[in-house]
Amino acid sequence: MEKWLVRVMKGMREISCISLIFIVVFTMVDIICRAIYKPIVGTYELVSFAGAMTIGFALPITAWEKGHIFMEFIVERLSARTQALISGFTRVLVMLLFLFIGIALYVVGSEMRTSGEIALSLKIPVYPIVYAVSIVCFFLCLIYIFEIVMIARKSHE
Repeated sequence: MEKWLVRVMKGMREISCISLIFIVVFTMVDIICRAIYKPIVGTYELVSFAGAMTIGFALPITAWEKGHIFMEFIVERLSARTQALISGFTRVLVMLLFLFIGIALYVVGSEMRTSGEIALSLKIPVYPIVYAVSIVCFFLCLIYIFEIVMIARKSHE
């Protein structure tokens, strides 16, 4: 299962990287167009959508590789069992947080879909981006469940 998770996370990271490149290139083109003639319509919306994709799709690999802030200097002075308990507890809390965020995003996306909400300039629906980030949040829950199981196995060995 770990190989499958890592493959999916690397794919998400690639989507995040492509989205970031899109933001940079599209912003540069828009700036050049502003200087020469007139700006590209919908730049703000496209960059906002791409920003959500960049951040959202980078979360799983960041969590997996422990690329986030970790207060290790406090926990490292405790016993191995206490460290495992604290690590497991924090992962349960973070998993619950992302579960609630994922559910909330899914509800918001559903409301946007049923109400027909669209981006003002481009007239495209917003809900697919919201659904995508919601799915990423649920995927993060899987990652944290996997990590909790790994912590539990290590503490029992």
